[in-house]
Amino acid sequence: GHWKDLPLAINRFVFARGLLEVMAIMTFILALAKAPIGHVTAIFQILPMLILVGMAVFHREKIDGLRWLLVVAGFAGALLVAQPGFGSTSPFALLAFAAAFFAALRDLVGRRIPSTTPVLVSTFVTNGLVMIAAALGGLVFETWITPTAKHLLLSLCTGLLVTVGHMFTFLAFKH
Repeated sequence: GHWKDLPLAINRFVFARGLLEVMAIMTFILALAKAPIGHVTAIFQILPMLILVGMAVFHREKIDGLRWLLVVAGFAGALLVAQPGFGSTSPFALLAFAAAFFAALRDLVGRRIPSTTPVLVSTFVTNGLVMIAAALGGLVFETWITPTAKHLLLSLCTGLLVTVGHMFTFLAFKH
């Protein structure tokens, strides 16, 4: 029932949110392709701390001293995992920091989307931009094969769950 609302998608914050999601996904995938999965996922856990810092800086939210201390401790923990400069971790693990940064910006920008824009419209634009980027990346960097019915069903289920996840994340940061 939101087809009539699609013109509301023509908004810089709606598109910025979608493009930031594309950047978050691409840097996360590159990190996973080149660095140990344990390091990438551990580093990506700085996302909530980045959002907290962003809320304080960009949205003037009040953050108490204990939370600032916990943010610093969290960043220190992420640096311990990444160990930049010590040779034990792939430098590509630093892409996980970039992925978390882009994901945090995505959520912070989502708060700027006008309340008149339905969540499904914003989610549709985000998913559309991700699908376009994935198709372009696939055409350039991958060898395409015909998916089986099982893979199509799994893709459909995954797409539905990602859409619901984006909707709830967007609503949580919006409200």
